[in-house]
Amino acid sequence: MTTSQSLTLYNIALKYFKNENDATTFIKEVENAVDNKFDNAKSSLATKEDLTNVRLEIRESKAEMIKWMFIFWASSIIATIGGLVAIIKFMILK
Repeated sequence: MTTSQSLTLYNIALKYFKNENDATTFIKEVENAVDNKFDNAKSSLATKEDLTNVRLEIRESKAEMIKWMFIFWASSIIATIGGLVAIIKFMILK
């Protein structure tokens, strides 16, 4: 929380509290609550390093997927050609 935000909240709090100590205590508690909430949420936020690692993992997995797709399609084509050759041989020999 910035100083200007704290000062604005302090001025607002002075209108509702009977003395400055209560207003100051209230503002300190609000600042602590905001800081604690940010500290708790900070652990779940992604850093630039995290995003870079995710991009690298995606790039690697895409390369792996392309490799396995090529192997799958190549073996499918070979199996299809082998089946056609077998059918043609069967028809010729009959």
